[in-house]
Amino acid sequence: MGHRMKPLFIVGYMHSGTTLLQNVMGRHDDVFTGSSETKFFEYRYFYKDRFPDLSRPEQVEGMIQY
Repeated sequence: MGHRMKPLFIVGYMHSGTTLLQNVMGRHDDVFTGSSETKFFEYRYFYKDRFPDLSRPEQVEGMIQY
């Protein structure tokens, strides 16, 4: 096993090909894919007042923790 890489998150809107990408990438032994949709964009809409500026690292961390 090589050096440890930082996690990479790929998100997309429904019907944009993310399930196909998940299936293809998930076949690789070194790639973890979740088992269901995260609904990232739907949740982002609901939390935009609480975390309005995701260019600020502390707000990104806050949203992830929340």
